[in-house]
Amino acid sequence: MHIIIILGSMVVLHLTQVLSEGINVEEFCAVKCLKPSDIHTICEYKCKEDKDRCKEYKFYPLSRNDRQILLDQHNMYRNKVASGEDRRGGNEAAKNMKVMNYDIDIEVTTYCWSKRCIFTHDKCRNLPKYASAGQNLFLQSGTAGIDGKNDKLLNESIKAWYEEIKDTTKELIESFGSSEAVIGHFTQVVWASTEFVACSRVTFTDEQEAQFKFKYHLLCNYSPAGNFLGNPVYEFGEGCTAPDEPNDRFKALCGKLTSIPDKDIVSDDTGGSATATTGKPGENSSTVRFSEFTLVLLMFLVSFNKM
Repeated sequence: MHIIIILGSMVVLHLTQVLSEGINVEEFCAVKCLKPSDIHTICEYKCKEDKDRCKEYKFYPLSRNDRQILLDQHNMYRNKVASGEDRRGGNEAAKNMKVMNYDIDIEVTTYCWSKRCIFTHDKCRNLPKYASAGQNLFLQSGTAGIDGKNDKLLNESIKAWYEEIKDTTKELIESFGSSEAVIGHFTQVVWASTEFVACSRVTFTDEQEAQFKFKYHLLCNYSPAGNFLGNPVYEFGEGCTAPDEPNDRFKALCGKLTSIPDKDIVSDDTGGSATATTGKPGENSSTVRFSEFTLVLLMFLVSFNKM
């Protein structure tokens, strides 16, 4: 069996028609994008599946446990950095890194973009209540069908983003900027002021590819966005800056955890009924050989914001 994994990270700053999915389109059409000519993803595509591109598309709703896994993985890695436990790539302890919480409204935007079945970043994805939204992407391609419900893929995706820590430098942490190495997934995962995350996962086939046509796509959006040029990823130091207090569970992170939402944004696993209430790419690749399959890791990053 052959598998290809691709990562993508990007920040783009910045519905009364109501779709069958329950989304108020006009609300999103009114959202201001950073670039005036850009149109919000939900306004432009109305959360509709791209029938030409999305062959055998299947959306896998996240359970409360799935969301917990995604949130815990993000906070675990943030805590490793903020506590000073992982000092690779010039990282030091952080004094202002927020604990992340899961926002199901953000999940709706990832769901709508997943229905385009394309491994690239949408231009405008922020919610009316958040001025900015970042994005990390993970794509696995295989020669056979991929089990989209496999929770191990959730862990592997976030770990792949986090492992870019080895390619960071102290200077890039102090002032985020362009880098020959791919680091934008990592910096978004640990961006100090990012407080909310949500994700969606889908599978589909790409008939234009003869061999690696079976796709698994994980999309995570973040608010407020990270990866702002010239800004620190986080501030060096220990302890939380007042008035924030250390989290009870993730001791090096600041703020409180809220309960994980326990509801589906779609009524079934066909992706049919939602109930919803950063660019020059960097590139790096490596091949790892195992007895049963070949794993190729390709990472693509847009590491700057359009200003």
